[in-house]
Amino acid sequence: MADPDAPRPSLAEFTREIEAAIRETGYQGAFTRDEAQGLIGIEGGGSLSIPYYYEQLAGHPRERRRELLAKAAKMLVHPATLPATWAELAPRVRLVVKPQMALVAEGMRRQAGLGHAEVWASSITEHLAFELAVPYEDGTLTVPRETLAGWGVTPDEAFRTAATNESHDGGRPWKASPQYPGVYVSPWRDGRDAGRLIFPQLFTRMPLQGRPVVMLPSTNRMLVAGSEDEQGLVHMARLAKKTVDESGVIYVLRTIRLSTDDMAWEDWLPSRGHPAYDAMRQLQAMGERRDYEEHGALVAEVARAKGVEPVVLPRLEVVVSKSTGVVMTVTTWRSGKPVALPKADAIVLRQGAKTLGLALWDDLQQALPGQLKPLPGYPVRHLATDFPEEWQLGGLDLKPWSGAG
Repeated sequence: MADPDAPRPSLAEFTREIEAAIRETGYQGAFTRDEAQGLIGIEGGGSLSIPYYYEQLAGHPRERRRELLAKAAKMLVHPATLPATWAELAPRVRLVVKPQMALVAEGMRRQAGLGHAEVWASSITEHLAFELAVPYEDGTLTVPRETLAGWGVTPDEAFRTAATNESHDGGRPWKASPQYPGVYVSPWRDGRDAGRLIFPQLFTRMPLQGRPVVMLPSTNRMLVAGSEDEQGLVHMARLAKKTVDESGVIYVLRTIRLSTDDMAWEDWLPSRGHPAYDAMRQLQAMGERRDYEEHGALVAEVARAKGVEPVVLPRLEVVVSKSTGVVMTVTTWRSGKPVALPKADAIVLRQGAKTLGLALWDDLQQALPGQLKPLPGYPVRHLATDFPEEWQLGGLDLKPWSGAG
């Protein structure tokens, strides 16, 4: 994970690093640019978002940035292709786990005419889904519905084939972590570990205290601990954070738990006050921040493609108390134009250049009944049109705020 306190290259320097990574793939053509959206691409091909990669990678040491940018550049210049027939694809098709935001991104770009064929997906929880994909050297390639239809294959048939492929090596024993007691680590390490969520019975073979709780910090590492094992959950959160810090890539930072019927998965966090709560909530909040950042960039990209002005989308910040470790998500509502606020724990109110203070989300909703209107879609945002009047602010317990935003 990028270090927020590490020295960072300027945006111009980082852009040159992206260009160098693309050139190192052997690409000799001109670069295409969309300055308004911060996109850099290749002739007749796709593009990369400079702001997105800067946010994700700029805090890494130069050599690590180079390694990660090389992978992105390779996928841009030499995209993988699907097998030509179902007979060739069937032995290779797998189930991959996608965050819901990735599915939203595909759908938004498709509706705006920016590519991304429709793919088959099946929900795991509100925030996760399975997709059909084919693994290749640097990642996976999803299988479009139209490709399956052209072969006369139904999504259900393809799903069953993918599940069968996963089951061939599903019986390996889980590995108990010696450094993190109570935590079990997936044994496959093949980049598709998360796909084994399709087989809940694999998660009931360990001597856990309580229900299986799972974290997916990377595509080739799945962590499991028991829902009633306090120290096991603490250790799981620490190992997940360590995995993300070392890889520099956020995969899924939410915890899920196997339901009591041993058939389905549910989003889950321990209760407040639990020894693992703050650490797990911080990881979850980091994932929420990433979703909102990606969503904001997508809305701007689609608005530009349609020639319209997007609504203002404030950012979500993650604040951790240095004294207590308590985690809070914060967004900023500025007077003026209507805004679509991310769902946060608290809102900073700003009127012009003046910071009025910090209000808890629930308190603000009570003071402004009906004025924070939930919008359809994912991630959840609330439309805020009329900035609070002075008499409404008077009923709020506003806290001083000097943070960013």
